[in-house]
Amino acid sequence: MIISVNLYGDSVPLDRVESILGLKADIIGKKGEHIKNNPKYAKYKTSTWCSKNFNSEEKGGIHKLLENICDKMRKNKSQIKALMNLEDIRGKVYISMSMYPTHGREEISFEQLAILAELKFNLCLDVL
Repeated sequence: MIISVNLYGDSVPLDRVESILGLKADIIGKKGEHIKNNPKYAKYKTSTWCSKNFNSEEKGGIHKLLENICDKMRKNKSQIKALMNLEDIRGKVYISMSMYPTHGREEISFEQLAILAELKFNLCLDVL
C-alpha cells in the first residue's frame, strides 16, 4: 500500500511546496519539461509535485500514515490554504492498495477527511 500527496497546476511554486507541506518531494516536474528530463518521455502538461514515499507495509497501516500527513498539514494550515487558493492548483492524496493478501480492515477517520477537504485535497483510492 502506498500513499502519495500530489499537486498539479501551472502556478504550483515547485521550489516552495516541500517546505509548505513539510513533505519530501519524490517527483518535481515543470510544465513543458520532459518527464525524468529525458527526451524519450513525454513533456509535463502542467507542473507536478509528488511525495510518494509512504509505504504502509513498512510503517503500520493507512490510518497511521494518513494521520502523519494530516498532522503535517495541520501545522502549516494557513500556508497550505494560501497555496491551494492560487489559480489552477489541484491537490490529491492518492492511496493505492491491494485487496490480496488482505491485512485486515483499513480505516480513514472523519478528522482525516475533514482536514483534506478543508485544504481542498481530493482523495483518490485505488484498490487492486
